[in-house]
Amino acid sequence: MDNELLHKCILFLLLYELLRLLTLIHHLPLRIGGESGSAYITRLLTVHPGLFKEQLRLDRDMFVQLVQLMIEKNLLSDGRFVKVVEQVGIGLFILARGASQRQDADTFKHSISTISKYFRRVLQALTRLSCDLIRPYQDLANTPPEVQENSLYWPFLKDCVGALDGTHISAVVSDGDGHPFRGCKGTKTWNVLASCSFNRLFTFVNVGYQGSARDITVWRNCLTDPKFEFPHPPLGIPISERCANVEPRVEYSIFDEGRKAQMDIVQNQIAEHIWQSVRDIEEEDHHMDVE
Repeated sequence: MDNELLHKCILFLLLYELLRLLTLIHHLPLRIGGESGSAYITRLLTVHPGLFKEQLRLDRDMFVQLVQLMIEKNLLSDGRFVKVVEQVGIGLFILARGASQRQDADTFKHSISTISKYFRRVLQALTRLSCDLIRPYQDLANTPPEVQENSLYWPFLKDCVGALDGTHISAVVSDGDGHPFRGCKGTKTWNVLASCSFNRLFTFVNVGYQGSARDITVWRNCLTDPKFEFPHPPLGIPISERCANVEPRVEYSIFDEGRKAQMDIVQNQIAEHIWQSVRDIEEEDHHMDVE
């Protein structure tokens, strides 16, 4: 009796498995409705010019030039279903918004594996492209024309080749590995150092230090470690020799009232330029909200 019951159970299981294999399964797409990724990029390129910058933090014309540059340098190529323009949009969506790959997949209507694949390709392409874009665009031995042609800057900034500053960018790191990334404010960040020329083009960027690193440490290592390839200006005349060959003159004193007044004008103009840029951004955001 037991053997007969066992045979019936085995037969029942075999029939059930056969029925499951023969039954047609209707697979439903994970993401239904809404515009596709290519339609999303097309809409951003054809509507209000400020919308593209709001969504992907990049000017519309600059995005088109970036896509063309990727194609010309063979850094990216069209996939079977995803074109280069959509690939760049996938990468910028994550980089500009700090979004997750799931959010990117929901916007562009692709699987997470597809998003991960193309985001990695775009990131690698941008890394290779940075070597051609982030560099000095003029001879550092020469005084920039922005200084020579401006009476407020010349001759006070005749030996200046640009400006540099540091900032902290949020880092996504697990709590177990995040201790070196916590700075003085307690948040996990990357300590980034960047320099630019007078025409506002980046000439150097270093993003390889945890948030706990001090600014002077980052600055000193960039100057002394050859692997960072910091664009050093050419060596000039030592200060001791330069001072020995210059006769003391009253008009070059730091306490000269005329020179101090002229430097105050430069300082005020720089501050006004910064505040004007902030006001322009606020007015642009207000204009976008009204529309």
